[in-house]
Amino acid sequence: MSKKWTSAAIILILLAFIGYIIFDVALRKDVTPASAVTSEAPEPADEWIVTKIFEPGRGPLNAVGVSDDGNILLGGESFIACYDKDLALKWELKAEMPVTAVTASGSNVFAAIQGTILVLDQNGEKTEEWGPFEDNAIITSIAANRDYVAYADAANRTVYVLDNNGAVKYIIGKSEESFVIPSLFFDVDLGNDNILYVANTGKRRIEKRNIDGSILGFYG
Repeated sequence: MSKKWTSAAIILILLAFIGYIIFDVALRKDVTPASAVTSEAPEPADEWIVTKIFEPGRGPLNAVGVSDDGNILLGGESFIACYDKDLALKWELKAEMPVTAVTASGSNVFAAIQGTILVLDQNGEKTEEWGPFEDNAIITSIAANRDYVAYADAANRTVYVLDNNGAVKYIIGKSEESFVIPSLFFDVDLGNDNILYVANTGKRRIEKRNIDGSILGFYG
């Protein structure tokens, strides 16, 4: 008799154990471990709204700039053009070679063609031509204020600062720590306070510099 009770007890224990395992497995399917829960920050909403697409119809476009009075400057494979804020053509100048950068300050427009800078008046007439300042130069960006013109030369990994007469005042990236420029993407901006902002693309950072090139800090 005791053997029967013992056998029955063993069977009940086994059934209870099997039931626990089944219940535990079923419960685990419905519960996600805390370590597996991930939350992603929501992406910022796209604030850009395309209101108009403008096609100049003059071939590939290489450079875009905006003048102080809101005119739009375009540089292409064979042209430099100026449009007003309503995209009406104000003037156009034929270029013998591709224009790689364009900007304006005051009444002057500055357009880079390889290693040379063309200076144009507000009517698109060429008044001066500066450079080349270094062999095999490729100017990829140009910026200007009332006192200086700065340009980035991606081929030689340097930034040149010129005065309003086209004379070289500073060369940045030669004697001090050089820029790391792995491609022809090399940009410079110049504020009215004579502070330079240079995209040191190989180091993935934007550098803030004095007009003489001394570094003030960087972002990135």
